Amino acid sequence: MTLKEYARVALNKFYVILVGIWISLFINNTLASTLVWDYSLWTTTNWSKPVFVTVTRGGTGLGAVRFNNGNCTGTCQYLVDSGQLLNVSVSVTQNHFFNGFSPNICGNRSACQFRIDDSLAIIGEFVALSTSSPEAVDVPVNENAQVRSISEFSAIRITGIDGPVVASISYGEFSVNCTGNYTSLPTLIQPGDTICVRHQVRPGETSSVLTVGSTEYVFITTAAKLAKRKRLILKLIPILQP
Repeated sequence: MTLKEYARVALNKFYVILVGIWISLFINNTLASTLVWDYSLWTTTNWSKPVFVTVTRGGTGLGAVRFNNGNCTGTCQYLVDSGQLLNVSVSVTQNHFFNGFSPNICGNRSACQFRIDDSLAIIGEFVALSTSSPEAVDVPVNENAQVRSISEFSAIRITGIDGPVVASISYGEFSVNCTGNYTSLPTLIQPGDTICVRHQVRPGETSSVLTVGSTEYVFITTAAKLAKRKRLILKLIPILQP
């Protein structure tokens, strides 16, 4: 081997050793200090896994799902970082109703913030509402109830509509089809559904107004009168002094 060839081999070995040292220092001083264990996945503190969020406006109604800074009126796909705080909300066209997200990321609300670890498909359901008015119903008054007790009313049936409408209540709760699951949030009602109402009794007269579509139903409870207390009259007897 000539001196020139020997020098070239030695230089190549030197480069290999130098690269090995650099890689070792990089791993020990950089990656080792930034790698963290998170749910069985190795990630770095300055990097998040990109994931897809697919947003779809579903149902028969009109409206838009607002995801972060974009409005979606059909099906839209967004690329975001896992763990990022995301915002979602809806806007609804008049005479239409937002019936919730699937999956239920917002807990029956129309706007919320959430985080995800993996790709997710979100569907916002919108429903076109009927413009017909439900028929009025006479609601019997609950009388002589104890104050702070729960007054429950017999079911009323919703008739006279040709499609879905929205029910809401002022003071009290209602259960669609009287399943025992009560709510005070606006809820979709279908033709032929029954509704049960309850409220807590206040002194005097308690009233709840259930609005279904454009029709109002008033539920009234009167409280039992308190028994009159007898007044204790003390007569002062003068003490005679000698």
